[in-house]
Amino acid sequence: DGSRIVSGSWDNTLILWDAKSGKPVGEPMRGHTDYVTSVTFSPDGSRIVSGSDDKTLILWDTKNCKPIGEPMRGHAGWFISVAFSPDGNQIVSARSFDNTLTLIFWDVPSLEQMLKETEERFGDYPLTDEEKRWYYIE
Repeated sequence: DGSRIVSGSWDNTLILWDAKSGKPVGEPMRGHTDYVTSVTFSPDGSRIVSGSDDKTLILWDTKNCKPIGEPMRGHAGWFISVAFSPDGNQIVSARSFDNTLTLIFWDVPSLEQMLKETEERFGDYPLTDEEKRWYYIE
C-alpha cells in the first residue's frame, strides 16, 4: 500500500521503514549470513522475500518481522533479483554469471523449488520483450 519500504544491507539484515516518517519499524530482521542483495514485498504486503550472497532466500512475515519456515536453497551463487508472482503464490529468483542466467521458481506455501531454468543465450543474442520481462524481473 506504499506505507512501508524494505531495504537489504551489507550487514546481512533487512530493515522495514515507515515511508511517511522515514523511521525504522521495529528491529532489523536477521537471518542471512552474508550481504542481502534483493528484497521485495508480496503483492498483498503481508510477506517479504530476500535474497542474499549466502545463496539463500528467506520469506518473512511483515507483521512480526520473523522468518517463515527455513531458508530456501537452490542457487549455486548469489542472487541478482527476487520477485513474487502477481497472486503471491510463487517466487522467482534469478542469478546471472558468465552470460548465463538461472531462474528458480518457488512455491510459496511449501517453500519448495518448482522449476529451475538455465538460459545460456543471454549476452550476445537479442532478447524478446517477454524474455526481458522475465530475465530482468521487471
